[in-house]
Amino acid sequence: SSSSSQSGGNLQPTAAPQPVSAAMLRSSALVLVASSALALQAAATGMVDCGGSYESSCERCTHGNKWAWCNGECTWMQDPLNEDDGVCVASVPLGGATKANAQFYEWALFFVVGGSVMLIFACVYYSKIIVG
Repeated sequence: SSSSSQSGGNLQPTAAPQPVSAAMLRSSALVLVASSALALQAAATGMVDCGGSYESSCERCTHGNKWAWCNGECTWMQDPLNEDDGVCVASVPLGGATKANAQFYEWALFFVVGGSVMLIFACVYYSKIIVG
């Protein structure tokens, strides 16, 4: 039996990969240089990184798109009682931690507090129910 019949006859020849042209490399380099220059200019003028654009403040990042455009150096703060209210504000640095690290520390705190509560409950249960 042939290999095409073993795999259901769906074998298609693949084209050889094409080499990257010099023009593609130049355009990629230009995009990298332009984005780096924009980031440096924004940092020099006191603008904030909205996660894809730069604005004078985090409040100006959203352009009516609420949390979807509040990224980068900014964080969306939501009123837990009213889902319609929220504001894009500057992220609070946690000793040089990034936003991803801040989420890790938040989950680690919940884990430690939850584990401590369960340990206290287990000790009380053991002393009052099992032993007592």
